[in-house]
Amino acid sequence: MAHTIDLYAAESDVVGIVLSATEPYSLYPPNITPLGNRDEVGIVTKIDHWAANPQQAAEWLKLTGCKKIFFTSAYTGEGIEEIFEFLREEHDICPVEKVMDALHKESFGKQAELPHYHLQ
Repeated sequence: MAHTIDLYAAESDVVGIVLSATEPYSLYPPNITPLGNRDEVGIVTKIDHWAANPQQAAEWLKLTGCKKIFFTSAYTGEGIEEIFEFLREEHDICPVEKVMDALHKESFGKQAELPHYHLQ
């Protein structure tokens, strides 16, 4: 598995190893990150789920060799900004921010022009 991660990470600066907080076991073997030459970070997802155990998932990611762990929820958006901040480089403008700003200006800056439909 470590060689597979290294193969796909050849063009990247950072590798994110993702593990759901609802998993009953770890999907990754211990000590797989020392085999690579990239920084590996752990990302624990679904931290807001009722059956989540984020601390257990974080321990499993630490066993793989991840030194930095992020706790996220796609449902609430918690932790996503921390990942963006970690990945952002000096003088870098995140493409997500550009897209969101453009959508906000186009969507919320003016009234929606919807055609009127009449039922006959």
